Amino acid sequence: MVGLSAIAKRKLERTRSAEATTSSIQDDVDAEDIAINAFFVDSAIVEEQQDIESRSDTPRKTRKKSKATSSTTKLGDKSGSDSTEDVTQRRKRKQKAQHYDYNCVSNFGTSESTTLFDSESIYLGFDNHASLILAGKFRLQVLKGSLDIFGTTINASEVVHSVYAPTCYPLPTLSAGTDNPTTLEGVPPALAHNNAVVRLSELKDGLETLGNALPDFKNTFEAPYEGSYEGWNAVKGLYPILESTSNVYAYLLPPSWTSAANIARENSFRSAEPYIAIVKGWKNTGKSAFSRLLSNTLKNSHKKVAYLECDIGQSEFMPSGCVSLHLLDEYLLGPAFTHPRIPAKAHFIGDVSPVNDPSNYVDAIKDLIEHYHSHIAHSLSEDGDYTPIPLVINTQGWIKGLGAELLEGILAAAGTYNLVEMSAFVEQPSEEDNERKDDELTIKIDAIATAENPMLNRYHSADYRNLMMSTYFHSKIQENNLSWDFSLPLTHMVPLCVDYCDDLSYVSIIDGEDVALKHTLMALNATVVALVEGGENVDNNGELLRRDDLTTFKQSRVLGYGLIRAIDSNANQLQILTPLDVTLCRRVNVLMKGKVDLPVCSLIDWTDRDIDYANVPYITNEVAVGEGAQKRKVRKDIQRKAANN
Repeated sequence: MVGLSAIAKRKLERTRSAEATTSSIQDDVDAEDIAINAFFVDSAIVEEQQDIESRSDTPRKTRKKSKATSSTTKLGDKSGSDSTEDVTQRRKRKQKAQHYDYNCVSNFGTSESTTLFDSESIYLGFDNHASLILAGKFRLQVLKGSLDIFGTTINASEVVHSVYAPTCYPLPTLSAGTDNPTTLEGVPPALAHNNAVVRLSELKDGLETLGNALPDFKNTFEAPYEGSYEGWNAVKGLYPILESTSNVYAYLLPPSWTSAANIARENSFRSAEPYIAIVKGWKNTGKSAFSRLLSNTLKNSHKKVAYLECDIGQSEFMPSGCVSLHLLDEYLLGPAFTHPRIPAKAHFIGDVSPVNDPSNYVDAIKDLIEHYHSHIAHSLSEDGDYTPIPLVINTQGWIKGLGAELLEGILAAAGTYNLVEMSAFVEQPSEEDNERKDDELTIKIDAIATAENPMLNRYHSADYRNLMMSTYFHSKIQENNLSWDFSLPLTHMVPLCVDYCDDLSYVSIIDGEDVALKHTLMALNATVVALVEGGENVDNNGELLRRDDLTTFKQSRVLGYGLIRAIDSNANQLQILTPLDVTLCRRVNVLMKGKVDLPVCSLIDWTDRDIDYANVPYITNEVAVGEGAQKRKVRKDIQRKAANN
């Protein structure tokens, strides 16, 4: 048996010492620990050990020859080293690598004074020092005091909240909040002495079976480790993290985030004008997570909060491709794919980046800000509440070059605002800074370095876009009722039939100048389209009209997305799949197609184990060559320097 190398030994020693001081790490976390997270990669030791053993069994001469052969292969045969199979295998190894976050362990003690297991519910009592990390999904009601979760304080009330904690995202920590004297009926006497008491119950919405449609996220809502969940299985789909577990990590907040959210809440009451907070930062710095925290914090003091999503690549409430304005009346207690919503107003950009059409992108956002001021900011005054509804604006993670110009356009449209900027180095604000006017205040907060942490980088942004798109089309979005159905693939679902001559005013293909009019139906088939209400009233004389130069936003509104499953040209019918209610779909009179695509896994019948992939329509693994084989890209943001005279 060959011994471990010096590197491997040092890693093991660090791991043992870290395990010995787990409690101190949990109790003494500073901002840097929170931003980076303490993690350990034991797969590196395994790979190094295998490499040592393989070398020990190989003669030196053979090793040299094999090394030279390997180098020759890399230089002479690029296709061999960069093949699709190699990339896939590397990605699978990356996702299977064992990482440990030593912050992700509960210190909640299960006893008769803290826990009561019922037949269908679990009652938990928290003192000021207890914390519990949970995975899965569940319904939560605070019966006594207040509870902190995802950085949000929820007070005791009759409201039952839906909480989502998939293992592909940071897991929430439950702990007692600030003192709150409210106590509801139903608190078990054995738990009444605790500062906070909550009731957990099963959340039945069908989302736990999303692995049927998305194999990469198959274990998202399953038990993160094989162990005893005795008593906890009273709530199906709920898993406490009671021991060190691989590949899960805790949702930890830098102190600057909490401070900034509280400053924003205070400023929202001081301002005579509707309060607007704009979140700015690079991609992968935690903008969306902080925007959710800020919305929840403002929700504690306001009945409703408006949310403007400007990041069309990673949208919060809809699949990619839209800038959208939403009116929130509940907490956001889960990642983006768990709370799809029908927007108050939205506009279709048709791409995951504004680079190809920056002017329309800014114009669409300006219209949504105007809609907020005219229709939403003071909408509660009809009920006697004259407090303006605050607005949170989440910007795209592009802040240099053209991205900076786009951001300036958003800031100019917002008028009076507070800017929250993600920064690598945050200094404590001085008294002079705190006394500045509200409309001049810039709050800097810590950026979360997700791109540098392998635990937080198991999935790419494209994976999360696919997750959002697939779960969206398997959902049923109705008022006060959200559910998912993954029992059947999209190919088996019953579509809506739309007469494209009588029911639609026209269709639009963004950047569709290369698509001939006679090929319009072919271009629309098996694609994702935006379902638009409004637009100009056009008499199509019973024919399919097409308009690709749509630039007016004030009269139109995107209600959601649809998938054109099939087209019957003889009956002039489009077969469309959509999560929207039928009554809402009757308001749609325009379809818009962009560059937003459906995940490949959603195009196939995953119930057929013997499927012939070579003959599946719209899917091929062959490389196209020749003229017209590659995707045409048009650059509209090229900025050339003026010639020097």
